[in-house]
Amino acid sequence: MRDGCVQMTGRADKAANLAQVESLVARAAEQGADLDGLRIGLTICYDVRFPEFDCVLALAGAQLPTVPANFVAHTGKDHWETPLRARGIDNQCDVAAPARIGVVFPDRPPAYSRSLIVAPWGVVPVTAGDEETVIVGHIDMARVDTMRAALPALRHRRPETYRWPDR
Repeated sequence: MRDGCVQMTGRADKAANLAQVESLVARAAEQGADLDGLRIGLTICYDVRFPEFDCVLALAGAQLPTVPANFVAHTGKDHWETPLRARGIDNQCDVAAPARIGVVFPDRPPAYSRSLIVAPWGVVPVTAGDEETVIVGHIDMARVDTMRAALPALRHRRPETYRWPDR
């Protein structure tokens, strides 16, 4: 495993076909991606509402979940940072969350922005403000390994003790 830096930028450019982009991300999420020796977990902003998705990615070997987002201000202010911090804590890993900024779609409110990186303890060492910017954060895989060894929560899961209710 390697240490590295994550660099993200928030931008107001528009996706030509959002459905196509989301479909690509969904297919890639099943497999993850390798980036210079680091296994990346791929999700989208809505996925942050489903903690089991990031857990499955972590169990499949993802070392750094990524959560690109286009939250609008009225949901972003309450539903952006908190679940991202929880995903870092739940899966004992860093989380990279680039977020769009400004007016992305003319018929929708401006994007919330605030790209951030979450450390495995749930601390946010770096976050972007309300302007287009680049943030850089250090990803320390040794810290992740040490934390997972000291508190092996992922290994202590016992999915056989619970099941999803029938609808």
